[in-house]
Amino acid sequence: MRGIHVGRTRFDGRRAEVDVDVAGKRMTIGMTSLTGRVRRPRAFGDVWLPLAIFPAMRLGLPITLEDPVSPVRRHGMREVQRLLAVWDPELQVQPIDAPVAARGWRRTAPPMQLMTGGVDSAHAFHARPEVADLLYLHDLDHEPAAVRAEVTTMLASLESETGRRVRRVESDARRLVEPYGEWGTQTHLAVLVATASLVAGARRRLHVPSTLPYGALVPWGSHPMLDPLYSSDDVAVVHVDAHLTRFEKVRGLRDADVLLRHLRVCYRSQDSLNCGRCEKCVRTMVALDLVGALPRATAFTEPLTIDAILALDVHDDVQRAFEADVHAAAVAAGRTDVADAIATVLARYDERAA
Repeated sequence: MRGIHVGRTRFDGRRAEVDVDVAGKRMTIGMTSLTGRVRRPRAFGDVWLPLAIFPAMRLGLPITLEDPVSPVRRHGMREVQRLLAVWDPELQVQPIDAPVAARGWRRTAPPMQLMTGGVDSAHAFHARPEVADLLYLHDLDHEPAAVRAEVTTMLASLESETGRRVRRVESDARRLVEPYGEWGTQTHLAVLVATASLVAGARRRLHVPSTLPYGALVPWGSHPMLDPLYSSDDVAVVHVDAHLTRFEKVRGLRDADVLLRHLRVCYRSQDSLNCGRCEKCVRTMVALDLVGALPRATAFTEPLTIDAILALDVHDDVQRAFEADVHAAAVAAGRTDVADAIATVLARYDERAA
């Protein structure tokens, strides 16, 4: 079969799965709610379409879905493709063939928010008491078992201490997009929006915490121009907090002890919430130290030293922007030891990138 064909969804109240044919290669992907039954989505095509565009655009093949797609999502996915194709000229906009979901009454619910435990999501949560549900996605193919256990404990504690519900979902849906797009710069929000479309259960907003501030925007998988285009008839996607730098978000958390205790920024650790040694961990620890909050961020167990800062290896311009943000904060705080160490790290990256 020459095309991307998404079959009819099988759903039992907790798990949704579907067969996908990518140019003759068949696979089954699914999502399972780990925190109770979910209300049946009005348009299952809304769940799978954000994922299907990536193999379609990369391979130059049209998309066919058997399940209905809402008018808002169908239009939005056309615009998502157009924007992604500007950012990556190797991607080609492809037609979408799917039944149109009927519009009708749908109950409304308070906003939900994507949650990783990192600075961006912690700050967005802290700043918005109207958020009722937090959504966390367990990646079946990429999350180590020991880390999953730690994250599950962390999320249960966060739910207990804040009184807000955490919706946990496990999925292997990343397998559909992985060969056809880069996770950070292209595909991650598509997977998360697909998950939210399954568990939303009502017409509501989905808050997506910003990664980059307005002053440092680059093409990225979550972006103020891109995120609203992922909306559907039932889920309005809202990009939040792009007016703040990462350091300003850390400063906004300095008195939020519950969130500080549960802060988890690391994606390299194999057995704990934070390894305390990677660029992201050390940079976050420096920012926490500058605002006087590091002793209360107890999920960071490694000591912060100047040698640890000097050992950092910046890999791209996005990491450089984050390091420069912390460097400016260290200078403003009169922490010349920290500022000089970060300046050395930045100079090393700039020399290599020249």
